[in-house]
Amino acid sequence: MSAPSMATAVNNSDDEDDWIFQSFNRYNNLHMYDLQHPTRNIQWTASNTVVIAGCEKEKRSEIIELSLPDKLLAAAEIQGLHKDRDFRLVQGGFCQHAIHALRCVIKERLIATTTAADTGVTVWKLDSEEGGVISPVRTVTTGVTGSPLAAAAADSRVAFIDSPHRVSVVDVSSPENTLHTYDVADDSSAMEFTDAHTLATCGGATGRLTLRDTRCDDGATAGITEIPVTRTGDAAWTFCSAGGSSCCRFYRLSSGGRLLCTDARRVNGTYWEADLAMSCAQTWQHLCMQASPATPGVVSVSGFDSNVRLYDLSASPTESQSQEAQQPRDEERCRSAARPMFVHDGHSACANTDAAATAVAVTTHAWHPEQTNLILSSASDGSLHAWEWREPTT
Repeated sequence: MSAPSMATAVNNSDDEDDWIFQSFNRYNNLHMYDLQHPTRNIQWTASNTVVIAGCEKEKRSEIIELSLPDKLLAAAEIQGLHKDRDFRLVQGGFCQHAIHALRCVIKERLIATTTAADTGVTVWKLDSEEGGVISPVRTVTTGVTGSPLAAAAADSRVAFIDSPHRVSVVDVSSPENTLHTYDVADDSSAMEFTDAHTLATCGGATGRLTLRDTRCDDGATAGITEIPVTRTGDAAWTFCSAGGSSCCRFYRLSSGGRLLCTDARRVNGTYWEADLAMSCAQTWQHLCMQASPATPGVVSVSGFDSNVRLYDLSASPTESQSQEAQQPRDEERCRSAARPMFVHDGHSACANTDAAATAVAVTTHAWHPEQTNLILSSASDGSLHAWEWREPTT
């Protein structure tokens, strides 16, 4: 068990040298590392620590907590005073199968995981001291494998798919303490607690967004909002919430490159659609979208290829622009093409020699919860990049 190692120049090509030279003008910070195994989960346990887990099939997976280098998190004016550029291993453990989904219950220092090989949700305990072991403490029995997960920010609730078309919410700090069980119309590909009382789920095949008030009784029809997709045909969907005070705004992304902006307070739900001109029908399991926690309207997208793309959607219609935007609008008027404001292409430009650049795929990415413009991303060749993008000048 080891921490990521600093990536070294392996291709030595002119194109790679050119990319590294140009990166000085595109990034405020750029650190590249190599993991022993690729990961599809990057979850923050604190402002300076993350948990990652291996995702290679038919292999035992490491679950490790890493501390970010001080140089990466320091203010620009004092970064030169910090020599540490490496991740540091805080603690780790092993799972017998590849980790499909992972969420952190920060308040209790717990981790919930699912795998594609086992039914159930495994709960792990993070050690309180550095150098400890991440150990499993209990398993919540379910009837499916590889369920997506959602963890509440303020307590120890975790949501997961219990059986086909059924979602359960449990308190993972107590053995087998099921709080709620809900029927859902679609098998969910992603779920998220958007605030203390709202659980959002997205139908993997339909893109249907369902918002449920967890204070309502199980089986009650009250407190449920469903927002379908008007045009179907894409293989898979995922979603994210805008976060912060915009908890009613959601972004949905399809494997066919459709990005829907949705406000749950509107009668017609979706009010703007963008075409990203990309498709990932064969690799949709890596489809990932997140909203910037610091910059409203900025979202990041990966899973289509070897890049992470950032889009500024703040120019899309919002309720603050005009009364006209409040009313249902013709779908064609609300559809437009979207161009990325920034593209991180380092995973292909600096791909390891044992994986051709054309075959490298970004497996996941995550924004830093506090530091503006700082993103961690990983790829199928085991590369892990920490990069702070520089906003383009006009």
